[in-house]
Amino acid sequence: MEARWAAEEPTVIDFAGVVIASVSFFDESFGLLALAHPTVELGRRFRVENIGAPDRNLLNSIVSARARERAAAERASA
Repeated sequence: MEARWAAEEPTVIDFAGVVIASVSFFDESFGLLALAHPTVELGRRFRVENIGAPDRNLLNSIVSARARERAAAERASA
């Protein structure tokens, strides 16, 4: 995913027919990106499609937690 970061068009990540329900998968991919980059940028660079509601909720939860962690670290270093 880092390799696609500089792409001009958003990268589509299509989960059609796939059930993830794995904290580790979402954290090691989207979570680490949310820790390094603003979530607004994630939304511009990646588009997640065809993801089931439970997986979407898990993904959103992980990204939000990492974004809060990032914000806290920025406040602590200021």
